[in-house]
Amino acid sequence: MLQVIRQNITGLKYPLYASLTLSFASFGDAFLYPFLPQYAEVMQIPVVWIGVLLSINRFIRIVFNPFVTVLFTRHGVRQTMITASIVAIASTIGYGLGLGLVSLILFRILWGMAFAILRIGTLAYAFEHENIGFSLGISRSIQEAGPMFALWMGPVLLHYFSIESTFLSLSVLSLPALLYAFRLPELNYIARSQRLINFSMPSLFNSLTFLVSFIVEGVLIIVLGLFIAKNNEQLTSLMITSLAAGYLVYRRICFILFSPISGAIADRIGFAKIFNGSVLLIIAGLILLLMGWEMIGLIIIFTFNSVNSTMAPGRVSEKQADKIKAVATNATWRDIGAATGTLTGGLLLPGSLLREVFIIATFILGAVLVLNYNKLKKK
Repeated sequence: MLQVIRQNITGLKYPLYASLTLSFASFGDAFLYPFLPQYAEVMQIPVVWIGVLLSINRFIRIVFNPFVTVLFTRHGVRQTMITASIVAIASTIGYGLGLGLVSLILFRILWGMAFAILRIGTLAYAFEHENIGFSLGISRSIQEAGPMFALWMGPVLLHYFSIESTFLSLSVLSLPALLYAFRLPELNYIARSQRLINFSMPSLFNSLTFLVSFIVEGVLIIVLGLFIAKNNEQLTSLMITSLAAGYLVYRRICFILFSPISGAIADRIGFAKIFNGSVLLIIAGLILLLMGWEMIGLIIIFTFNSVNSTMAPGRVSEKQADKIKAVATNATWRDIGAATGTLTGGLLLPGSLLREVFIIATFILGAVLVLNYNKLKKK
């Protein structure tokens, strides 16, 4: 459980500070995704390692998530987030040093650990607000605003400065993360269980989280251009790339706009209804996508994935004695889904079995949703 030490945290002030910490800390990671594929040769990075470098932080989080609760127990949430902020800023500086492949792998590992701490820590402060849904929604909206800013500012800096100066500038712009972390009150987290890793199969809810993450945040992000190309053969490669980029920008905008709205609604009607409804609409979007209506399908999928992702921590923590442990487990299954989905999407890039994989995955997602709904009805 969580206990606030000597301070009242019923308002949104401290959840906002925590989310701003993560938002500013994410600048370097956000810009690395469009930067590295274009500047791999300049950075002396073999092309075959680009995918590894951009995904290694997810695999690190899968292993590291359970240890976050241990750090919170031993050192407190505030102190651990301060340390993670320093590590995140240092990793941003490290990206621009040009020290080669091994150095980048190290800094990506450090970022993966820092992000795991900041993500779960941000949720810990959000849970202390009296309206948890709205708090989670506002928090997620602010978290997404930081990467959006970095994706806009990064290219501007790179146009005028060297690579090293660009990442150094982004690290300076990330310094408010540390300032907001210092302004957080301490949370005394007491773990209910000393077990780090649970080797049991995922619950139905975590299975839903895994499947949505696998399909939307993993496979679909990689093969988005393929769906656009198959349904619009007259488009050039540049137009397809531009459309795909536009959909990904829309995906981030959805988190900024719809997270607070869905959170406020969840406070009124419950997390379960919002979460299950979002999964149902994601399935509807996937069916439309498979039928060839990719525009409306993708809009529905990305809109309600923002709702699903934001509300998952609130739903999984309901009636849990150890909310942070429940959230950490759920985050691990989300990371597993996104990581394995990204690898699967890479295998599907030649275009073979693309529809078949999505049909099977959509059917399984629907079946698990029905099982989860029936389980809720019996309670």
